[in-house]
Amino acid sequence: MKKFKLLFTLIFASLLISFTNISCDISWTTTDEINSENNDNPNNGNNDDPKTEPSDTEVVVTSLSISGASEITVGGTITLTANVTPSTAIVTWSSNNTKIATVSNEGIVTGVKTGNVTITAKAGKKSKSKTITVTAASSSEEGVITDDSASPVASSSTNPTSNPAVPATRKTVTIPDNALIIFDSEKGIDKIDNRSTWGNATLTNVTVDGKTVKKYELGTGDARAFVGNLTQTFDFPRSSIIYLSVYANNNFKFAYHPGEGGDISQTVKWPGSWDWYSVFKIMTGETSMSSIAFSSESNQIFYIDHIYIIPAGEEPEAWNDETASAGAEPKKAIGTPLNITGLEDYTLVWADDFTDAERDSDGTPLSSNWGYDIGRGQSNNSDGTNPNNWAWGNGETQWYSDNDKDNTWVSNGTLKIRAIKETGPDNNATHTSGRIVTRNVPGRQWEHGYIEMRAKIPVERGVWPAFWMLDNDIYNGQGWPLSGEIDIMESSTSIWGVDKVYGTLHCEAGSGGNPIYTAGTVLDDIAGEWHTYAVKWDENSITWYYDGEPAYWTLGKNAYDSDATYTPSNNSKSAWPYDESFYIIINLAVGGNLGGTIGNWTESTMTIDYVRVYQK
Repeated sequence: MKKFKLLFTLIFASLLISFTNISCDISWTTTDEINSENNDNPNNGNNDDPKTEPSDTEVVVTSLSISGASEITVGGTITLTANVTPSTAIVTWSSNNTKIATVSNEGIVTGVKTGNVTITAKAGKKSKSKTITVTAASSSEEGVITDDSASPVASSSTNPTSNPAVPATRKTVTIPDNALIIFDSEKGIDKIDNRSTWGNATLTNVTVDGKTVKKYELGTGDARAFVGNLTQTFDFPRSSIIYLSVYANNNFKFAYHPGEGGDISQTVKWPGSWDWYSVFKIMTGETSMSSIAFSSESNQIFYIDHIYIIPAGEEPEAWNDETASAGAEPKKAIGTPLNITGLEDYTLVWADDFTDAERDSDGTPLSSNWGYDIGRGQSNNSDGTNPNNWAWGNGETQWYSDNDKDNTWVSNGTLKIRAIKETGPDNNATHTSGRIVTRNVPGRQWEHGYIEMRAKIPVERGVWPAFWMLDNDIYNGQGWPLSGEIDIMESSTSIWGVDKVYGTLHCEAGSGGNPIYTAGTVLDDIAGEWHTYAVKWDENSITWYYDGEPAYWTLGKNAYDSDATYTPSNNSKSAWPYDESFYIIINLAVGGNLGGTIGNWTESTMTIDYVRVYQK
């Protein structure tokens, strides 16, 4: 981040399933339906590096993920879906313990006895695993928070005994008093206009268990959706949460209207049995909602009982996105990183899990772990600002605040770094934000190791989130780039597009717009889902890992290289300054050379679950 970066050019051919409503300005694209191939080098127009293209007969898998339920009963079945790019790739399934659960070639998992089992999908050189819990027949349904006294979603439901496509009973939900209710059968609140503004599906009111619920029914034609207006506009803080109760048996989608910039979609894939399910989505980039959209590829009919919003900062005390979100796994257990070959001898040496106990009394990050870079990066300051160039050397527009919980704070088990559209103290900055560092904290610098962050990355246009490392020598007169820089993760919607992340090395032999090495990948829904970003850094190489797998794209090599590892051609300081202790930086920049054009937003937040360092 402390450097002048030329614009990277990355061309991704994307296959999108989208819904467009001109009158409502609604555009819908589901993240897990993006099929991207990178056939170009984002090296600022310098395409001199030869690339080895895959052969015509070789199917190169660029992405693989698993969707579906995480819990079944003994004797029950669920269907897991492998989302693979390209879709023509052959997927094989396996179970690590067939005494607990088996899996068919079609991804159908059958519970055998109670316990946990790992189901793995493999396509080409990629593999993904999902932990399935097999419970007794009285198990609770997926996605439900079971603490009824404190949680917005609670209680079980009764499966219909006659026609399973018609619910025999409604979903029982306890809605908090502070909720913004869009639809609730129990209270008779209905803010949805059933008149479609686009799509061939219908939305009607029907009676179930003596109350009115919404029935979605698919019509004929290609516009397989219902898009309609709300009878009022709902305003809420950024990072608020929208909850839905849906009776479905397979595939259900919804989108909420965010205003300028298009819709952010949510795809929910249910197991192959009719039941009520609860789902919620953190609306990381939006502050208002005036319309709504529903769609389904598989269901001709589904029912909706409750839709409501919990404003950010007002969630029930028992809720946190570590344990409650159906789309988020719990914090990984402290110990050896899992499922990564070569890390068997690594043990945890430091971690910040950002729990309520791991923060200062004012709610900011623990001062025994973190300090701050502040200001505009001006030279000759002794207050912790960048010693090199104004605007952090990249033309950035933000002012980094000092220990200000409006920009940097810990709550509900996560760290938040928020960029706000407001004038900085120098009257030139257009935004304020946060940048935390371990530089001046004793014992918080490391030489070599496996360094990992789990986070949700904002995708508003113009933000530049980063997780990276620098050598203290940059403050001791050696300067950049001679002192070296390890960028573990950077992202920019304006420059690279949504859901693309990169890792980069800068040193004297290559820096700025022509770094010595760059690795990247495409992930699913980086703003809405948890992902891990890491490097394995040893005495003579650095490898980037995203979600526990090596980044598949590397600069100057095969565009689908499965081993994104930099090994220097020689051990000179020019090509390998990475033999000293480096410190960690997490920041959210705005604008500049890599932030790019700034969109029409007022706040943007990066949420960090944990940061951990492992060493041999």
